[in-house]
Amino acid sequence: MNKKYFFISTFLIILLAIQVFSVENPVFDRTFFQSFARMNSLQREIYLEGLTNRIVIGRGTVLTVVERENYKKQYRIEVLAGEASQMRLKFIYYVYFDDKNIIDLLSEDASFEFKGQLMGITPLNTLRSDFILDVVLMEGSTIID
Repeated sequence: MNKKYFFISTFLIILLAIQVFSVENPVFDRTFFQSFARMNSLQREIYLEGLTNRIVIGRGTVLTVVERENYKKQYRIEVLAGEASQMRLKFIYYVYFDDKNIIDLLSEDASFEFKGQLMGITPLNTLRSDFILDVVLMEGSTIID
């Protein structure tokens, strides 16, 4: 029984790895979060780890903008992905950048869409339903509702 479970798990992980590497620029949107919510906790972490150093696209609500030097960038925007909460997930993006002019364009509770390089992930619980994703900003804009 254990061998059967091991082979099935290994097969699923290989399929997931193939899926990760075939995605060009993952978009963290409603469809992504629906698929992600169906994965078990091990698959979730493996999937996100496979996206490290890749270009991702995300959106959410600005929580804070702070001066914090990481990844050789001077500022950080904390963005909460609202679409994730509909699937009982929590994704907080730490988006790092250097351009001080971006700060003038942002305010708390503003909608923000970005494209950037995913540098790392931090799971916030053992269920792997809450994550912090570190992203170095390439492009970004506020969304006018």
